[in-house]
Amino acid sequence: MNYSNIYSSLISRAKDISLIGYVENHHIIPRCMGGDDSSVNLVKLTAREHFIAHLLLVKIYPNNLKLVKAAAMMCIGQPERKKSNRLYGILRIKFSESMSESQQGEKNSQYGSRWIHNSATLESAKLRTSDILKEGWVLGRLPKRQKELTSIINREALITLHRQYYEIYNTVGFTEFVKITRYKHSKQNLVQRFAKLLNEFQPQNRKRRGIHQI
Repeated sequence: MNYSNIYSSLISRAKDISLIGYVENHHIIPRCMGGDDSSVNLVKLTAREHFIAHLLLVKIYPNNLKLVKAAAMMCIGQPERKKSNRLYGILRIKFSESMSESQQGEKNSQYGSRWIHNSATLESAKLRTSDILKEGWVLGRLPKRQKELTSIINREALITLHRQYYEIYNTVGFTEFVKITRYKHSKQNLVQRFAKLLNEFQPQNRKRRGIHQI
């Protein structure tokens, strides 16, 4: 089937008639292929024709990931297109295949790097394959148990910091507290953190309010 001819016929027909009611602008030459927003590159189509036009473009240029994505995005919030047009399933498969292909080898954003971790400092990092592994670091991500330990340590550090903040706040008040600590958030934000992190926190009205998780 000659999809190029079908596409050209659809565009020619749209140029020759004036549609009434809801219409959508379609770029004859897609912007991802160098098309612009000039009037000569735009044509008005019905919603159905617009969708078909993009499906035809995918057939004509099957390796253009941006065209595949554009057609797939047109199905979002349009369940009737998913149910009634078997091409939608083909489109989703094509989009998935194109995404996989675009992430292979040097195209992959992670290409040329690897995960490493330090069990002593409980840190994870990315290392380029050409770099030398430093002492104390090993290949791989930080194990789950150590991640949990990191979370506990980070929380304990957060509690310690806010315990120091609480002492300053109670001594000099919020205005001076900001000058001393350079705290960038509101008084309400600070009080919420005290209430969440510190058992010794005593609000002014003596009521501990329910607050968001930090």
